[in-house]
Amino acid sequence: MAKQNPLFVVTDNGKTVEEADHIFDAIIKKLGLEEFIVVLKGILKSLIELIEQTNSLVMLEHISKILDKFIANLDYVIKKIDPVLAFSLFKR
Repeated sequence: MAKQNPLFVVTDNGKTVEEADHIFDAIIKKLGLEEFIVVLKGILKSLIELIEQTNSLVMLEHISKILDKFIANLDYVIKKIDPVLAFSLFKR
């Protein structure tokens, strides 16, 4: 069954047309962030594994500080890319 209103992304000055699953997928494809998302998923997977192996409060606090810095940097990058998008994503 075909979608009623499929979402398409045009890149490479109109040379490439791809179907997107949802609006965030369209934004990622339009901005060419697929490789960045793969790296981001790898970093988050590593952090989750590190948290699972943590057995002390001191280590957990250290991981929390690293995660806070990471989120602050990610927020900064999103605001630099598109302030309107950052506002709509985080509702600040």
